[in-house]
Amino acid sequence: MVMTRTHVSAAREIRREDRASPIRVIAVGEADASRKARTANAATEPSTEQFAVTFFHTHTLELMPLDTRLPVDAERVAHFLRCRVTSGEHEMAEALVPLASSMADHFHASRIDVISGYRSDKLNEMLRKKGHQVASDSQHTHGQALDFRIPGVNARVLAAEVAKVHVGGIGIYTENNFVHADTGRQRRWFGR
Repeated sequence: MVMTRTHVSAAREIRREDRASPIRVIAVGEADASRKARTANAATEPSTEQFAVTFFHTHTLELMPLDTRLPVDAERVAHFLRCRVTSGEHEMAEALVPLASSMADHFHASRIDVISGYRSDKLNEMLRKKGHQVASDSQHTHGQALDFRIPGVNARVLAAEVAKVHVGGIGIYTENNFVHADTGRQRRWFGR
């Protein structure tokens, strides 16, 4: 897979933020020819895939570039948003990734930081015991919630834009500057 300059510089920026861990890209597809084969046939230039937005998971340090013109691959999203403790995967609500992508488009951003997608019951209970503001029957445990931020955008501003297009739960976490969006009943709250 060949990434555009924007995505390479985004990966470099992320790598600078956390030098201890390598960045791993969840590939859109495997490369169709090896480097050796491409250099042997210099007349054929490799194509560069253009991505509208790249999701960066802040816990797994993985990247998921998306071409928003194409349908979202549910299996790929389920793998990317898997539980960070158990690696368990769960089908995610269809509206969440397009919602976050539309927010990146609105703010002219090429990156979305994901804080949490699917959470196993084990992770959810662990967070509750540590004193995090986590519901006992969290929408995350059903694959119905996404916590995300857009670098450089204040959580309150992001939440206000999310509220214009999203019907469901919206939580604003100002201390860590992210927004929770879920497909449950419509409600609003502030967290730390």
